Amino acid sequence: MNNKVKSENQKSEFNIYNKQEVFEIEHIVTDYSNLSSLETQVEKELFPTLDLHIPIINNNFLKKLKISNQQNSTNKKLFFLLPSAVDLSFWCSPVRDQGSLNSCTSFAAIALLEYFENRSFGKSTDASPLFLYKAARNKMNVEGDVGASIRETMKVLALFGVPPEESWPYEENKVDEEPPPYCYAYAQNYKTLKYFLLDYAGITTESLLFQIKAVLAAGFPCIFGLTIYTSVYETTNYRKGYIPYPDANKDKVVGGHTAVVVGYDDHKFIRCADRQHYCRGAFLIRNSWGTEWGMQGYGWLPYDYVLAGLTAAWWSLLKAEWFDESNFGQSARGGEPPQPGKPD
Repeated sequence: MNNKVKSENQKSEFNIYNKQEVFEIEHIVTDYSNLSSLETQVEKELFPTLDLHIPIINNNFLKKLKISNQQNSTNKKLFFLLPSAVDLSFWCSPVRDQGSLNSCTSFAAIALLEYFENRSFGKSTDASPLFLYKAARNKMNVEGDVGASIRETMKVLALFGVPPEESWPYEENKVDEEPPPYCYAYAQNYKTLKYFLLDYAGITTESLLFQIKAVLAAGFPCIFGLTIYTSVYETTNYRKGYIPYPDANKDKVVGGHTAVVVGYDDHKFIRCADRQHYCRGAFLIRNSWGTEWGMQGYGWLPYDYVLAGLTAAWWSLLKAEWFDESNFGQSARGGEPPQPGKPD
């Protein structure tokens, strides 16, 4: 094959397809017969040194964890191997269309919320993106169809919650209308909702890539922002849902966008915008451009987009009522994974 695979040129010291050290348990020096004390010890000593900022290890895994008494060893390293493909789309609600408004962030946040409700309870409330879009802009002290930041949208979601779609339907001509007061009466249902950031200050793009994959393997989709280039709208890319690595010589920036990552495939090939190179490895994303885009509203974003710093503001959600050990954690990798891809 004469086609060059872009990701093969990455630095050899970091191989995103191999086993990575996730955390290190320090100073485990005795035998633990009491399980609760073991879990407490692990929590105290594991998470402060953990590069990942969510509980990717579920309780079932902790219960099976055996730590032998080795007098000559004070440190033990714990590894887990990420699967080569994850697909969480089975638990997602139907893809919607944001239309002409710059409301992608509210659609993505609601898609994230509905995923967790579907997975935890088998159903979700059809929530109002128009309410969330307006409430987020209110918090930002802006008016008009100017978009909303992911951080402020997550804050509003945790502060006010979101009413059902029927309470404030998605009518584009009401983009600047204030929702009625009763739409703000759902805050009690969201008081335990927490949001967490993956791309914290100082994290490298290589570590971020691994962190995203790890949380996906644990059953947590992520909302994120990305830069959109003109090549996204080329017929083939639009039809397949490909967001290709941009061509610096031809591509032009269209603007920012927000979507949800719901899976990944280490063996998916995406042709770059220059049509000469391929990127190996891609994230499965859920968009808000309707079902005519991509695969019924789903598409692919190459890992190289993340490694090149063309994404930002990676967030996900936690809520006490959702966190069941059988649904989330180290073994919750999702439904049927996508088939390994081939160059097109």
